[in-house]
Amino acid sequence: MSAQMSAQMSAQMSAGESEPMGQAGRGMLSWVLRHDAAPVGDPTSAAAERLYGWIAESALPLIEVGGRLRMGGVRGALTFVITPLLAELCADEALMAGAARVLGRRVEAAARRVESAPDPTARRLAERRWRRAVDRQGLFDRLDRDLVGAWRSLGEAGVVELATTPATDAVLPLIGERAHARPQIAVAVATHTRHFGAPPAGIDLTRGYAPRLDLLCAEYGLSWCLVGAAAFDRASAKPVYGRWAPLHCPTSGVAAFAVEPAASRLPAVDRGEFLDRGVTRAPASLHLAEHPEALGLLPPVERRLAAEPFAAPRDVDAAEQAAAALGEAWVEAQGSALSAASAAMGRA
Repeated sequence: MSAQMSAQMSAQMSAGESEPMGQAGRGMLSWVLRHDAAPVGDPTSAAAERLYGWIAESALPLIEVGGRLRMGGVRGALTFVITPLLAELCADEALMAGAARVLGRRVEAAARRVESAPDPTARRLAERRWRRAVDRQGLFDRLDRDLVGAWRSLGEAGVVELATTPATDAVLPLIGERAHARPQIAVAVATHTRHFGAPPAGIDLTRGYAPRLDLLCAEYGLSWCLVGAAAFDRASAKPVYGRWAPLHCPTSGVAAFAVEPAASRLPAVDRGEFLDRGVTRAPASLHLAEHPEALGLLPPVERRLAAEPFAAPRDVDAAEQAAAALGEAWVEAQGSALSAASAAMGRA
């Protein structure tokens, strides 16, 4: 996934509590996609360009997938974690107008590449890129540039579950006093409700869970939270099924689901083919994992293009082959995770 869509995918098995052990109880596999974004102050800035690239390459394709699932009658297929900042950015008319202009320029640039293609193979690749650009622009126009409305519609139809994060979740584990942490949850729930017409179903606390945060979740009507694997490893009572089934916090009743690292981590596939100028990694400079109350913290890792954001790959065929290999490896990782869950829980 792109830098602006810092997607956190987890495979979790939830036991069917209504059926006794030994029978093939009902389970659920949750795919959790996290949508992230950096602050944008100017619709023409580099940060805005990265937002527009994320809209074209991640948001619109996923909304299109959601539409197909809806037409097929599929419900509860995905959980989208949309940060309060991203919801605000996608509700900004100036930014969405900028995204429309960028999508239009992409179509024009793709058409020029078709006209200037030096040979049939290059023309075929250029036409494929042009059709993709036209499809993305057409979907954005049909949505009336309203990404928030598209997410809300998918949520109301039950196709996806919409969740949130704390207002500034990378800082939240450092806040020791619950009174000071309360605004983080309050702002997140209020922002989500204002944009999506209903409170979020749950909250992503994988950047760091601190004790007693579940009480704030319950106070604001959040029924579940997503936490890092270390939070389960350090639970007050050993989980019967490890990380494969949710834990209910004894005081609040909030259900905690653990990310399964083996299923969440992107497989070791060479992804350099995707990018024209490569990826650089920023160091995890905050060292939040050393904080005594920060459990299961995922160190902040920023992935950014070294130069022009979202540059087209030189070789489209090679890029698509790399994408296919990555997808196959990810699906294989999910199968391995499900096999491990089945063995640990003694059920299908």
